[in-house]
Amino acid sequence: MDAQLLPRALEANHLAACERLYLVRRLQPWHRHEAKRLIKTPKLHFIDSGLAATLADLAPEDWHDRRDRFGHLLETFVLQQLVAQAGWTDSDLRRLAAQCGDDFFGGVLIHAGAHTVTLGDPRFLAMPLAKLWGM
Repeated sequence: MDAQLLPRALEANHLAACERLYLVRRLQPWHRHEAKRLIKTPKLHFIDSGLAATLADLAPEDWHDRRDRFGHLLETFVLQQLVAQAGWTDSDLRRLAAQCGDDFFGGVLIHAGAHTVTLGDPRFLAMPLAKLWGM
């Protein structure tokens, strides 16, 4: 094997081992044009956002002082919640809305910002995470 390829192969083996041990999840990029997907790299998410926070040296009290460091943890947490629910819910909220017809009341996208906004259709909102706890 080429000496330059060896570190990349070892890295790939380590990553595969972490995936098999359910430590990380590889999230492939999504693009409408399949050729664009080939040049994009997947995102890696720790399955346990608490472990990721510990490895990033973050504590609960850092939420206010080091808020810029929590975006990736929020993204990881939300991803894991969506994956956990994927088995019993529809994966596309708009498709679910179409299937439910008049019985569909709405859907929410959670973000780390400060404002709630509509996402085109007034039944779809982007809502700050803090609203979940009434902050």
